[in-house]
Amino acid sequence: MASVKWIKEITVIDQEYNGPFQTIDYVYYPYKETDAEKFSVTVMNVNSTIQKPLNLLDTGIHLIKGIAWTGIGTITKVEISLDEGYTWNSCSLEVPI
Repeated sequence: MASVKWIKEITVIDQEYNGPFQTIDYVYYPYKETDAEKFSVTVMNVNSTIQKPLNLLDTGIHLIKGIAWTGIGTITKVEISLDEGYTWNSCSLEVPI
């Protein structure tokens, strides 16, 4: 999903492959406490990262920059939380040309 690999060979099989990456590692677990309703990764979920600033901020007004991406669809909204997700504030979204 997130790293480039060079394919040397592809083998076509007629049943679902049940290797460790398909059944344990590349699986979404909707519930932290249980494996119930887990499903294989087929599309990358929305991801984001703050790029600037790289260190902790003093009080005051600061410009925070980052990126967000998704495997399918479009990013239409960006929010930031300063209290570990209890409340969220809207951010401006700049779409690359």
